[in-house]
Amino acid sequence: MNDKVILGTVVMLVSLNTALPGLASQQDDARNAAEIAVINQEAVDAQVLRSHGDAYTREFLLQFHNATQKYCQAFQLGVADQEEGRTRAFSDHVEQAAYQRGIEKAKAQVQEKTGVKENTLPDQLIDQKKYLPKQPLPNQAYFINQIADDAQQIGKDYDLYPSIIIAQAALESSWGTSELSLAPHHNLFGVKGKYNGHGVLKPTTEFIGSQSTQVQDIFRSYISNKQSLQDYAKTLQQPL
Repeated sequence: MNDKVILGTVVMLVSLNTALPGLASQQDDARNAAEIAVINQEAVDAQVLRSHGDAYTREFLLQFHNATQKYCQAFQLGVADQEEGRTRAFSDHVEQAAYQRGIEKAKAQVQEKTGVKENTLPDQLIDQKKYLPKQPLPNQAYFINQIADDAQQIGKDYDLYPSIIIAQAALESSWGTSELSLAPHHNLFGVKGKYNGHGVLKPTTEFIGSQSTQVQDIFRSYISNKQSLQDYAKTLQQPL
């Protein structure tokens, strides 16, 4: 089997009716992952997929097949509606993403034929990248749920956007998986120094000019994720 699962293979595997046991939560994770893969037009690695087990793989392939069909139909509707000057909305996020892409595709085709761009602003002032809705993976959703309540309260206390707090924490801690972000240190933002006299010595990469070098440095150690979030908020309030 090719390492990349193509739609034809998906259809063939979906047609198998072998009953496989699986937990409801595992099935939900498989469905979410399949929809994300279709929305983002990601290639699916067969080896990685099989590593999740038979129940997960079967549920993923079923949902991948169904979502792909919905995606193709909604995409064509988007193309047709743009040509006819009408729009519609979908409650299903796969269909909505595909429909919007179909609209953008039809717009691009018109621009290619006429040479006229819809927006008259200079190209360098326009962000041309398409930002589609993207559902978090299960491990990402778990991390968000872990700190969401504290981020909301701290955002209210310090006049900060909770979404930005969570986004930066996810970036700096690799979704709460970095060694520094885990217990007993709970340093979600990789902040150096000591906090209330507590710190830990860790190797880190520093750049001197264009040269990278490995050094040992002290990073703050907190008793909880909440304390790390609070220290982050206080740091932002300090003058540069």
